[in-house]
Amino acid sequence: MLLKVVEGRKGTGVAWGAISIVNAISTGFGAAVGVDFRTVAEATPCEGCETALVNRDQVGDDSLVREVVATIVGALGVEGVGFRIVTRSDIPIAVGLKSSSSAAVAVGRAVLDALGRRIDTPRFLQLIAVRRDLKIGRGKTAAQVAHASLTSYLEVLKRGPDWAEEWLR
Repeated sequence: MLLKVVEGRKGTGVAWGAISIVNAISTGFGAAVGVDFRTVAEATPCEGCETALVNRDQVGDDSLVREVVATIVGALGVEGVGFRIVTRSDIPIAVGLKSSSSAAVAVGRAVLDALGRRIDTPRFLQLIAVRRDLKIGRGKTAAQVAHASLTSYLEVLKRGPDWAEEWLR
């Protein structure tokens, strides 16, 4: 489906940092604590352009931004639209406060806002970002990705068993 891009329309998305406590994962318990740090993203659609992080020189690698946008526009069936993304965050990077997760959520929300779209509750997208610059071994990376995926599923299972069933289809 080709959406009509509204010239000058800008979407905004916000997401907060968090601390995950997973020391009891073998028993199925853990927690997340919200922190008062946030990421704000602005997304401006442009027909026929490639998605780019405008302030990449200040923020760093833009592969996460490009992947989030590609996942969302793909799920919505949008074609021929790229985005100019600007992010601002006060979440410290690489200290376990979910800076990458927060950036992904904020960018996703900004893109949806710019398109005037929503993703209905029972429809799920899962995008797991792996930072390559941290020099983590393949085994630990695989364990962290598996943990992220399973934790997401268990959270959905708690909130709505019907949603979890839909996720598995």
